[in-house]
Amino acid sequence: MENVAAREKMTPNTPGRDDQNGMAGAGHLNSSCFCLTLDRKALCAALENEAGDPAFCRAHVMPRSNLFSNVPVFLTAASISAMQDVVEAVHAVSRLPGYREQVLSWAPEIARADPGPSGVFMGFDFHLTASGPKLIEVNTNAGGAFLNELLAKAQHACCREMK
Repeated sequence: MENVAAREKMTPNTPGRDDQNGMAGAGHLNSSCFCLTLDRKALCAALENEAGDPAFCRAHVMPRSNLFSNVPVFLTAASISAMQDVVEAVHAVSRLPGYREQVLSWAPEIARADPGPSGVFMGFDFHLTASGPKLIEVNTNAGGAFLNELLAKAQHACCREMK
């Protein structure tokens, strides 16, 4: 309660602010907002409904307690912008004929076939570091998007900045 009250009193010039919109700084929130936002019962119910298996959560989620985080991670506008820049750069480079030629030169014949439209989903996984976000992996499947959609529905806001 003390941390929430302190954040509510912050002004745009208070250390911890990262924008002009009155949003508390991500670093401050990450170090002081430890509220649980994930309703695990709601998430399990949604997963079991989608899987059509009432034991899905018990079998696949509960044994992996770190699969879904209980707490939010707050991002600065600068981190979001840096991640977007990396995503745009990856897409731009992947369209370059020289890059495609070099990468496909060692690929099997089936990988060289152009199926037409580009994929719908690409997941870019970043780790946040003191020097900014670092790209660690690019996934070319939609599996994470479906999990994230259910995860988003099982969240509740626990502090003013999340509403």
